[in-house]
Amino acid sequence: MNLKPHKLGQIDEFELQNTSKDDSHNTVQNFKDLPLFHLNAIPKKIIAITIMLTILGITFLIIGLLLFFKQPSNYDQYLPLLFIGILMTIPGIYYSYKITVFAYSRSRYEQEQIIQELPIEY
Repeated sequence: MNLKPHKLGQIDEFELQNTSKDDSHNTVQNFKDLPLFHLNAIPKKIIAITIMLTILGITFLIIGLLLFFKQPSNYDQYLPLLFIGILMTIPGIYYSYKITVFAYSRSRYEQEQIIQELPIEY
């Protein structure tokens, strides 16, 4: 990087110039030229686990709420189901949302960011 001084009245300002030749991989422009990923870029295991977490979490929440309304004094039956249902539903819905955003994104840059946020090991 080179610094070139400019004089404007009493204040010295510096203009930054990038002298490196290989910084083109960091620009967003290169991502626009690349084709979009297909949904096959996300492993099927991740999609299956996400769907399973969401469905089982909502099922446990419904069963827990039904037991709560049926027998509110017997909290030993419904409290663990509500707790496990909440713990399963939160990541299931979050990653389902991320996969949906990935499928409908219009730029490769967005898709790269979403893939890096997913729990995928390459």
